[in-house]
Amino acid sequence: MRKEVLFLALLLALASCGHSNKKGESLSAENEVDSTAVEADLTAEVAARITAIYDEVFGSYRAQTENAWPVEDFDREGFLSKDYLRLQAQVLRADSLAGELGFFDYDHWIQAQDWGSDLAMQLVGTEMQSDSTALCHIIILNCGYKTPFTIAMVKEDGRWLIDDFINDPADGLSVSSEKEQMKEYLKQ
Repeated sequence: MRKEVLFLALLLALASCGHSNKKGESLSAENEVDSTAVEADLTAEVAARITAIYDEVFGSYRAQTENAWPVEDFDREGFLSKDYLRLQAQVLRADSLAGELGFFDYDHWIQAQDWGSDLAMQLVGTEMQSDSTALCHIIILNCGYKTPFTIAMVKEDGRWLIDDFINDPADGLSVSSEKEQMKEYLKQ
């Protein structure tokens, strides 16, 4: 009986310490492969989501006559994060009280004031920052120009949403977060 208990204890110890798969790789290597696959899945999920958002938004813009603003408002839940929408509402309220155009003097979706029939979005790359945050590097094609910028994405309530529009200035000296600009604007 003692030999059977000792044998079982030894067997359990060996199983927990030195388990390897058929190729002789350790479990830690297997876990690395699994985490790489999970990150690749998340990256693909974020890329699909930003593409779907811009396909819907730009589809609406292109359906309108040139520079006649789309009927649908895309600055809403389902596209933008709660934090972004909260901050945007504060800015719009401040602008309303001041009685002026104020902060939003361009359209952050197209990164311009006007658009043409060539309006399109090109996804250049996606960087996972964590399981619930990512950066999407995109280029907006519009009126013959290419405008590179970054979209910060956040996962809320199981959906990937835009949390910030980040300008990538050509001078390379500074990055301009729309959320940070709104915060500064509200301080004035």
